[in-house]
Amino acid sequence: MFNFFCPHLYTNTTFYKKFDTTLLEAELNGAKIFDYENGGIDFEYLNRYLKKADRSPLEKLPSVYTVFQCKGWICDENNTVYALSTEGLNYRRMKH
Repeated sequence: MFNFFCPHLYTNTTFYKKFDTTLLEAELNGAKIFDYENGGIDFEYLNRYLKKADRSPLEKLPSVYTVFQCKGWICDENNTVYALSTEGLNYRRMKH
């Protein structure tokens, strides 16, 4: 398991420089890939998730990860576009 401190994982992670194995934070959290108790990536859950998604499993965890944030927007029925928050517990909520 690769360890790093993160009280709440609100970031996306890529395992290779070419971004060919990249997971969104929703994937990391939803599939229990990020292990909060031990503070890192659970290699077994990661490969189980990749196999279920018809993606190639990793042979080993890399020594370096690229962690990044994405900005998002949502459009309502009136074609009004709202930015989604990228901050703290409001992450992915609409900003007004």
